[in-house]
Amino acid sequence: MVCVVTSSKNNSWSRNIILIDVSSKEPKSIDVGESPQWSPDGNLIAYLSGNNGSTAIFIYDVGNNSKTFLVNIYESDYFIDHYAANNFCWSPDGKAIAYVSAAPFSESGGSSFYKEFTHLLYKSKGGRGR
Repeated sequence: MVCVVTSSKNNSWSRNIILIDVSSKEPKSIDVGESPQWSPDGNLIAYLSGNNGSTAIFIYDVGNNSKTFLVNIYESDYFIDHYAANNFCWSPDGKAIAYVSAAPFSESGGSSFYKEFTHLLYKSKGGRGR
């Protein structure tokens, strides 16, 4: 089981991702972050954490007890960001992660594990002045 434990100290909030072994009930801190999501096969956990002032997606390998940086997430005030729950999700086969990022980025700052889609067509539901 994976969960996020939020604590407050001196008016500062901290969110830690905790992995709990169900059989032994032993908690293990994975990283500071939020929005953990298991891969469909249950071997990996994708989560959001800080990376040099940006929010990034990291992958934690449960078997190897290791984390890997995947890609930075660039947030914006654009309307499309409001529909991106947790801003990422696993593909059904667990081989890819889809995420929303509005600002351009260079390939040298990312990872070879992503594919960038530069044209996204969507239709707003209307209302609310849109």
